[in-house]
Amino acid sequence: MGSWLKATRGRRWFEWQGERTANLLDRLLDLSNGGLLSARGPADSL
Repeated sequence: MGSWLKATRGRRWFEWQGERTANLLDRLLDLSNGGLLSARGPADSL
């Protein structure tokens, strides 16, 4: 049970890190494109 819980937490942590990385890449793309993509709205940056 303990190892299963550990693996599940690890997977969630990696998924969370993936989301953070994707959000950072989106922001970098927005900046490099002069903010043209920021028209999607502030909700995506939360």
